[in-house]
Amino acid sequence: MPEALGEIGIVFTEEMRRTVRRKSYLLVVLSVPAILTLLMVAVPLIRAIVDDDDEPKPLGIVNLSTDLTLNIEGAAGLVTFPQRADGMEALFSDTIDELFVIAADYLDTGDVDWIHTGGGAVPGGASRSTIIDLLRTGLASDHLESDVLTRAMEPALFDRTRLDSDGNPIEEDEDAILGTVIVSMIAAGMLLFALMIGAGALIQSVTEEKESRMIEVLLTSIQPISLMTAKALASGSAWLAVILVWTGSLMAIVPRIFDAIPDAPIFSAGPMLLVWVVSLFTAGYFLSAVILVGIGSLAARAKEANQIAMLVVMPNVAPFWAITSILPNPDGPLARTLSFIPFTAPVTMMIRIAVGEPAPWEIAGTLAIMVLTAIGLLWVSTRIFRAGLLMYGQRMSVARIFAALRQAG
Repeated sequence: MPEALGEIGIVFTEEMRRTVRRKSYLLVVLSVPAILTLLMVAVPLIRAIVDDDDEPKPLGIVNLSTDLTLNIEGAAGLVTFPQRADGMEALFSDTIDELFVIAADYLDTGDVDWIHTGGGAVPGGASRSTIIDLLRTGLASDHLESDVLTRAMEPALFDRTRLDSDGNPIEEDEDAILGTVIVSMIAAGMLLFALMIGAGALIQSVTEEKESRMIEVLLTSIQPISLMTAKALASGSAWLAVILVWTGSLMAIVPRIFDAIPDAPIFSAGPMLLVWVVSLFTAGYFLSAVILVGIGSLAARAKEANQIAMLVVMPNVAPFWAITSILPNPDGPLARTLSFIPFTAPVTMMIRIAVGEPAPWEIAGTLAIMVLTAIGLLWVSTRIFRAGLLMYGQRMSVARIFAALRQAG
């Protein structure tokens, strides 16, 4: 065991040195801190510019329909005109932003003329919603009492209450919830990003050593399982360093950005969240990495290996395909099932942590399944790794893989 650890340590150190010296890796590491630092400087400047701007101009209304009563008195951001010409004059004098002329036969046709000086095929979201709400109020005002009309037009305000297993309400910190969502979802996306980018680098490293026959030289002084373990650990550690730098940047800089935004929530995340996220990321990446090393040892060329590697990455994307079912029901059957399938487990559990609160035993169980699966696949991939050396220069095929595996013992 000490000898194997020494072998792993030597290869791990060399692989890490090669990885962290790549310019592309350094750009990835520094990209998020740089962007967040830029936002930290830019947001206060943008806020100062916005706050110095004049108040937005109101919308103009001309109601030519005698059958429609619009109660605009006291409504903010709306100005009425008796005739179309008056509204046009206000528009060209830059008193109003847009003019809406309600046709005389609106009840029969629903026609409203939108007159403006800007671009666009339809009114913008805010002005469109304002006019639609105004017209609905006018249509209902003759048939509903004022208090009923007010309630019909106002949106519902949802108060969130979550209960524990005994039916007691759970007090929740909204700021902590926001931090959990941001950190967990970014970690899930980062895992996919690391697999897509890191997979190529890992496979290229293995295939290049195989093509140059360097790997055969290495295997004269190191066991295949030690070499594979070191490569997978080095690749995973390099990308774990990225997520730690990114997460640290989020924790340090995002609160400063929020401080410049009025009424913005406080960004916070607990240490236990970071423990779970880092553990899921590490286990998920190592699980895929041991398979990728085996694929790299079998492939004749890096291009061929990269094509097959996407089959390893795709299961990790599957939870995002099912996200519309997971988000509203993070403790439902689908979410729980995907949480205990090794290749979909890390991303699914990160999404569940972001929008729900899975039990600690579930997260620990997910981690245990991934670790045990990774250990089993490491043993299998070691045999594949040894078999790959017997297939030097040959294209991969199922028959050749099984034949090489038998010869590899």
